[in-house]
Amino acid sequence: MVRRKLLIFHRINGYIIIILVFTSNAGALMIARRAFGGSLETQAGIGTLFILTTVSITMAYVNIKRLQIDQHRAVSNTQSLSYPLAIFISSF
Repeated sequence: MVRRKLLIFHRINGYIIIILVFTSNAGALMIARRAFGGSLETQAGIGTLFILTTVSITMAYVNIKRLQIDQHRAVSNTQSLSYPLAIFISSF
């Protein structure tokens, strides 16, 4: 319901999120070898987050451009689960 009322805001916010996620992914990959000692677990966790965020943002963008609204919503909902999952996996 909110998306219908604030469609322009939702669209601009989506573009801003895409730019910020890709920028932060590039920065994370640059510091992965040195962050927190650069251990293999840290690099694996950062790599996992990079893959999950890039794939989910790309899927959301493609789905909305193809006017597949239900799939776009499903991808957006799974994004909120992918981040804690990646952090949990990298903690082992």
